Amino acid sequence: MLPKRQRIVTAREAGVRFIQGSASGWGRRELAEWLVGHYAPCAVPAGEDRPERECRRPQFVREEVIARLVREAHEDALILLPTLRDPMRLAAIGRVMINSGFVGIVNDERGARAYSPIALPRMKLTERVASLFVADCLNAPFDYRWVYVCGQCNAVSFGTSVLCCAPRRRDSEVRLRNLVESLTPSSLATSSVA
Repeated sequence: MLPKRQRIVTAREAGVRFIQGSASGWGRRELAEWLVGHYAPCAVPAGEDRPERECRRPQFVREEVIARLVREAHEDALILLPTLRDPMRLAAIGRVMINSGFVGIVNDERGARAYSPIALPRMKLTERVASLFVADCLNAPFDYRWVYVCGQCNAVSFGTSVLCCAPRRRDSEVRLRNLVESLTPSSLATSSVA
C-alpha cells in the first residue's frame, strides 16, 4: 500500500493561516498546532554549520505570555504586509532577514533556486511569521503589490480581488481600474471613450 500523500504547505499559506487564526486570540495549544502543522513543514531547519547553542531545559511559559506573544506577532505581521508592497523596502527587509539567517536561498529537486524561511532554534514568533512572508514575497514580489488584509475578518488577499466581508475600499477600486486601463491597449481605451 502506498503511503498517504501529504499536502504541501507553502510559506504564504502558513503566514495567512497565522494572521487569520490568531486574530481571535490563540493559546498554547493553537500556537503549537500552527507551529507543527503549518510553520514547520515549510521552514527549512537550520543547517549543521550553525554553532550549537547550549541546550537548556524547557521553561514553563504562562498562558498570558503566550497570548501576548501571539498578539504582538499578529500586529507585526499586519504592519509588515503593506510594507512589502514597496520594492525598495522589500529589498532592505530582505537583506536584513537573509543576513540574520531567517530567510535563505535553497535549491529544489530540479535545481531551481528560491527563498525559504529558515527555522533557527531561538527565533522569536514575530521573526518566524515575518520570515514566511518575506521569503514568499522575494519569490513572488508582484503578488504583494496588491496585498490586502481586511480589518474586520482578517482575510488576506493577494492580487486585485479583495475577498472578504468588508465592502470594497475606494482605493482598491481605483487601483483595479488603473490596472485594467494599463493592460488595455491605448487604441481600445480611446475608442471606448469616443
